Amino acid sequence: FFLVSGLLHMALDGEAPAEETPQGVGGDAAQPAKSEDSGDSGAPFGLPVKGGEDLGGGRDEEIEEVLNCVYNVFLAFSNSDSTMFSTLVDNNCRFVRTSWKENGDPDVQDFDKAYFVATLNKTKKGVVQEDIGEPFVQVRDGLMAHVWTRYQLTINGEVRYQGVKSIQLRRITNQHSEPTTFPWRLVNVIDTVDQ
Repeated sequence: FFLVSGLLHMALDGEAPAEETPQGVGGDAAQPAKSEDSGDSGAPFGLPVKGGEDLGGGRDEEIEEVLNCVYNVFLAFSNSDSTMFSTLVDNNCRFVRTSWKENGDPDVQDFDKAYFVATLNKTKKGVVQEDIGEPFVQVRDGLMAHVWTRYQLTINGEVRYQGVKSIQLRRITNQHSEPTTFPWRLVNVIDTVDQ
């Protein structure tokens, strides 16, 4: 998500690489069985899950919904699809990029949703590719979710940033409503830039 304006502007006139789907879901950590009466994992804040697998090796539907939202945000970004991006990101979502300055001070940059919508509207499809891997997911009470994941951002096929993202989401659908493709929205994203 996080682009330095000058780097992106340099890439806007470049050729788009072949379209790729964001990197897949994986992991071997287990999630405890959900308690029937509490509606949560049984742990105080829900236990983290890698890749959405439950104890029996099956898939957890709620985790899959969260990951579906996250993967589609990255797909929208790679496809320069500002409409899909806007659908999946809360209007008040905050994006923060953290790294270190040469003098050792923290370097923190803050972006809003409008910045990325404008960026996607002027970026050719496929110029920017951001892939994620090893997602680590927590869901609490079916209302909020947290995803830790590694990421790599490329512009015209050249790696520009990589590190770790922390992504927070909120549920937007009523628990009694019909299933929807994207019941979650991103509300906060912070990432590190590996040096």
